[in-house]
Amino acid sequence: MFEASYGRLVLSLWFVVSDHEVAQEIAQEAFAELYRQWPRVSQFDHPDLWVRRVVLRKARRELGRTLRRRRLDRRAAERDAPPRGIADVSQLPDPALVDAIRSLPPRQRMRLDR
Repeated sequence: MFEASYGRLVLSLWFVVSDHEVAQEIAQEAFAELYRQWPRVSQFDHPDLWVRRVVLRKARRELGRTLRRRRLDRRAAERDAPPRGIADVSQLPDPALVDAIRSLPPRQRMRLDR
């Protein structure tokens, strides 16, 4: 089953995740899961469809992680950008001070405004 399905699965995954290495990794994880579940899955009429379902579930999770990572990266870039209205970077506080304030829990950060 591996030899008959692996190439098609990786190609299908590549269209979903747009990364060949990630597609290969997901397919390999799905076949490893198939191996662990083989006593049960081997009783199915179409174990290859079970693998495909596992692959698609893992691809969805990977896409979700990728989207969350991009969103967090975008937020971090926005957070690290100078505040609007400040054209001169020398007006900004010391980066070490900013990092120290950001490391505080939110409730303590709110108290700094008082």
